[in-house]
Amino acid sequence: MVVTRDGDAVAVLLGVSDDEELERLLLGHSRKLGAILDAADRRIEEGAGMEHDEFWEQVESESRGREKNGSRKKR
Repeated sequence: MVVTRDGDAVAVLLGVSDDEELERLLLGHSRKLGAILDAADRRIEEGAGMEHDEFWEQVESESRGREKNGSRKKR
């Protein structure tokens, strides 16, 4: 459904079938997420990325470190 004001489209009402579809819709139109992904792409193109296995080794290492300290990283 298209919502109009004075004949101009101002909003769209979409039906979603589940929470995952809603999340994909919202993230797909998120300017903030788009900017984060664009910046990440630029860093990778500049050679600042890391290999898949290296990434997961780092994640696991940091996770083990937090478990030892009994703390969780704040977001």
